[in-house]
Amino acid sequence: MDNEITFDRLPVEVITHIFVFLQRADRKVASTVCWSCYEASIHPKFLKNEVIILKDLNNHGIQYALEIFSKSLRPFFKFRICGLGISFQDSDDNTANDMTDNLVNKNHWVKTTWPLLAAKVIFLEFFDTVEFADDILPAILNETQQLKVLLIHNLQYSPNNELNKIKRLDSLEQLTLDNFLTDNIDKNKLLGIIPKQLKTICFKSMWSSQLIIKDITNILNYCSFYLESLELINIDVTTELMQSISTIDMRLKKFSLILADTMHYEHDPKILMPLIKTKWPLLDLTLAADCLTDEFIETVFNTFENLQNFKFMKAR
Repeated sequence: MDNEITFDRLPVEVITHIFVFLQRADRKVASTVCWSCYEASIHPKFLKNEVIILKDLNNHGIQYALEIFSKSLRPFFKFRICGLGISFQDSDDNTANDMTDNLVNKNHWVKTTWPLLAAKVIFLEFFDTVEFADDILPAILNETQQLKVLLIHNLQYSPNNELNKIKRLDSLEQLTLDNFLTDNIDKNKLLGIIPKQLKTICFKSMWSSQLIIKDITNILNYCSFYLESLELINIDVTTELMQSISTIDMRLKKFSLILADTMHYEHDPKILMPLIKTKWPLLDLTLAADCLTDEFIETVFNTFENLQNFKFMKAR
């Protein structure tokens, strides 16, 4: 390690992973730098954290970190990436050259260093992605074809046809879409990405779901044979949507339904009734709604006799 200052440009999460690649003499220096810059010491226990966090790094910084990880003999990687949006604060000089660092071109980290380890990435989680640069999501996912878990938070950017540019993720088993505009889901855009063997789907904080009932139904129908877990969290679920879902032949072991904030919605108790008509072999059930009644809870217990975990909350 020639220059200690390189460490003060990276988040502590990255440093703890870099630490495993260093020689004993360099580890002492790295630990000292980490302590002085972050008031955190590098300890072997940090290395047990399988999820590598890359946060708010510019193009050069993330390339530097990924180049190090690409030399690892680890069989797989899990990444949590925060701050992939367009940022014009990567340097003191807010010039046009700085702005081009955020564009997906041949010099972007997605094109240069990500392909070096993409085949080993099985888990990806994105945060703060409201202002994604165009094509960055397709560029990442099209390289990461061994992906098993994909979690995306705050996908609200334009254009809303980015999903059409992504190849099918045949190895994907778990998908979570949080704060996702319905424009990004409609017209069967997700069907071109998800495989039939998808096991877990979570839709969270998704508004105007009544506009895409057919789209959601098509998604669930497509992967119904393998789907084991369905979560609808903080969503303006309608009776029509619940009726549509309940008619699908699924073998769900886990189902979560947390209705949207009652400050904006008042739910009819009928919205929950389609659940009783399903033949899902549920083991885990979570319900949170302002319209929950004691009678309905008793009916749930009588209907799903194999329940091992049942959580309910009468939201106000």
